[in-house]
Amino acid sequence: MDTTKWVAIIDAGSSSSRFFVYKINNYVFVEEKCHVEYKHPLTYGAAVESWALEFVRKLTQSYSHPIDAPEKIDLYILATAGMRGQTKYYDEYLHEWLEKSEHKYFEVKHSFTITGRYEAFCAWLATNYELHNLYLKFDPEDDCGEVNLAIATGGTCGIVETGGASMQIAFLSDQDIENSITRKGIGTVFCKSYLRGGANKIHSVCPEPKCYVDYAAIVRGLPSKDILPNKLYARGKSLISALKTLKKGDSVAAINNLATSIQSDESHYYPRSNAYYAHWLQERLWNILNTMDNDEAADVSWTLGAALDITVYRAKVLSDGENPKNDEYYIEEFKSDNPC
Repeated sequence: MDTTKWVAIIDAGSSSSRFFVYKINNYVFVEEKCHVEYKHPLTYGAAVESWALEFVRKLTQSYSHPIDAPEKIDLYILATAGMRGQTKYYDEYLHEWLEKSEHKYFEVKHSFTITGRYEAFCAWLATNYELHNLYLKFDPEDDCGEVNLAIATGGTCGIVETGGASMQIAFLSDQDIENSITRKGIGTVFCKSYLRGGANKIHSVCPEPKCYVDYAAIVRGLPSKDILPNKLYARGKSLISALKTLKKGDSVAAINNLATSIQSDESHYYPRSNAYYAHWLQERLWNILNTMDNDEAADVSWTLGAALDITVYRAKVLSDGENPKNDEYYIEEFKSDNPC
């Protein structure tokens, strides 16, 4: 039985946008079939039909439809922290136009702004799948041959990710705690986002060259030592470049001297403020935050995690009536009446 699934996702980020097409081959492995970057965020334009169409066109115009792909691939347009700071009017109207847009090879299933909690969860899924800490398998006890993600023998790692506007933390937990998402075969994943904890936002409150501030007033509610895992790995070029230069226990003066040597391929990474911020994060996370040896896993898009969740767990968007907070958008687990 061919259970190959295709899904397309637009990551409408806070500083740029990316388009991905994934092929999940018989639930055995995932292939990335397309990756396109557009140097503008979704918030670059007004909440009108012309911008919505232009936005998707810019991302999909170079796409070449594979011969083995279905006639239409389900497309999810998922906005992150940049849109979470917009007005409800702007958010709703822009997503409404995006959902109505028509495309030759894609059918827009949903366009919405995801919560930071879900973004953290997807980044955790993607990283651990790329590291082979998670794998796809059929459940032999299920009459329907249900597929789930399973944890490899070596266990999983936690992640700390800094984007432009927000910072995310996610790790597997054996406790029933707040800020968590649960999936069959995996368990409970602590996942939390800090809306002002991204590189651009941090720099906006502590610009160069005076970069050291009380970050605790900006990034509040970091997880306590008793629930943290043994391993936390950095994601995001700004955080990774800083951590590779810093040494544990560096003083503020030492960081000031080292910061100028941090190499950055994008000017908005702000090497000096990132050095101070990374040092503070390391200390507050009990010095278990490190870079990983696998560069591909460190750089893999969180959309891979979303693709796995949508195809494996049949995740869907809850309506406002089902939404526990009624003021945020969630993707949650979809439970079909007839999974066969």
